[in-house]
Amino acid sequence: MDIDKIRKDTLNCENIIHFNNAGASLPPRIVNQAIKAFLTEEEYVGGYEMAAKHTEDINGIYTEIAKLIRSEVDEIAITDNASTAFSKALYAIPFSPDDEIITSEIEYSNNFLNYLKLKNDKGVQIITIPGNDQGPVDIELLKKSLSKKTKLVSITHMPTSSGAIAPVAEIGEITKNHGAFYMIDSCQSIGQYPTYVDEVHCDFLTATSRKYLRGPRGMGFLYANKNIYPKLDPYMLEAIGANWESEQKYELNYTSKMFECFEKPYATMMGFQEAIRYANELGIENIWKRIKSLAEFAREKFRNIEGVTIQDGPGHEWSGIITLTSNKNTSEEIHQHLQAHKVNSSICLPFTSLSDMNNKNIDSSNRLSLHYYNTKEEIERVAHILQNLK
Repeated sequence: MDIDKIRKDTLNCENIIHFNNAGASLPPRIVNQAIKAFLTEEEYVGGYEMAAKHTEDINGIYTEIAKLIRSEVDEIAITDNASTAFSKALYAIPFSPDDEIITSEIEYSNNFLNYLKLKNDKGVQIITIPGNDQGPVDIELLKKSLSKKTKLVSITHMPTSSGAIAPVAEIGEITKNHGAFYMIDSCQSIGQYPTYVDEVHCDFLTATSRKYLRGPRGMGFLYANKNIYPKLDPYMLEAIGANWESEQKYELNYTSKMFECFEKPYATMMGFQEAIRYANELGIENIWKRIKSLAEFAREKFRNIEGVTIQDGPGHEWSGIITLTSNKNTSEEIHQHLQAHKVNSSICLPFTSLSDMNNKNIDSSNRLSLHYYNTKEEIERVAHILQNLK
C-alpha cells in the first residue's frame, strides 16, 4: 500500500490530523471530481438526458458494491443513508405479535429505536444479548435464546461507541439453519473490515458511504439476499419495485428495486462509486491489515497517558475506532484541545449507544477513529497533545 500516494490523493491531510473516520472520512480527490464532472455535464444536457446517456456508468456502482461484499449485483439497493437502508429492510419483515428480535448491547440507537417502535406497534419482544469476556456478544446465550418465536437476529458489527467487533460470521453460522432473518449493521465496518455476505450468511446488510468507504454524505446501500424476497412485504412501493397490473391490483417486483426509489442523486452515486472502486483497488484485506496495525499502535500510546482509559470492552480483536475517557478532563475539554491543535475527533454520548455506555458507567467518551491514510507520526503527535493537556 503506497501511503504517500494515498495521502497525495487526499486533499488537506497534510494540514489536519483526521481521526474522525467513524464520523466521515476524508474522500479521495476522485470522489468529488466525479460528482463535479457529472453535475457540470448535466447542467448542459439535462437531468433525464444525462441519466439516460450514462446509464451504464451509473449502474457501475452496483458492480463495485457486489465486488466489495461478494454478493450478486441484483441484490443491492441504493439508499440515501444507512438508516433508510436499515428501516426498509426491518419494516419489510412481516412481524406478528410475540415475535422476537434478538440483538446485542452494542446496538446503535437508530436501530434499537425501531425495535421499540415494533414492540409498541405490533407487540414484538426484544431480547438483548450481553457480552462476556470473549467479546460483545455472548454466543452461548444467543444460542439458548433462539426459539420458534425468533423472527430476526439483528447485530451491529462494530458499534459507534467502542472498538468492539461482533462475531457476525459465527452468528451467521448459528442462525443460517434456524429460519429467522439475520441482519447486520455494517455502518462502521464496511470499508474497514472484510465483510463478505457469503461468509457471514446474512439476509440483510446495511451500510453508509461517508464513513470508512470514504464516499460522499447522503448515500448508503442495502444488501438483501434474493432468496428471501418472496417472504418480504415492503412498507412502501414505487413503480420500479412493483407492477401496477390493473386499477385494483399490483404485483411486487421481486428484485432489490423494491427497496429503491426512482429518484436518486446520480452525481453523488458517481462519487460513491469512485470511493468504492478506490477501496476495491486497494483491497479490503490490505485496508484492514493497515488499520489494525495503526490501531494497535495507537492503543499502546494512549494507554500510557496518565489518567486515560481505553473503553474497548471485552474481546480479543478491536477495530480502528478507539474511545477513551480521562479522570483529569471532560470529553468536551479533550475534544476542544484536540481541535485547537487541528486534530479532528468526536464525542460519543449515550443517545448513540445507550446500553453500551450504561454498561461502562460513562456518560461520554472521546472517539478517535483511524483510517489507512493516517500515520504513526500522526498518532504520536496526538498522544503528545493529549499528554500535555492540563
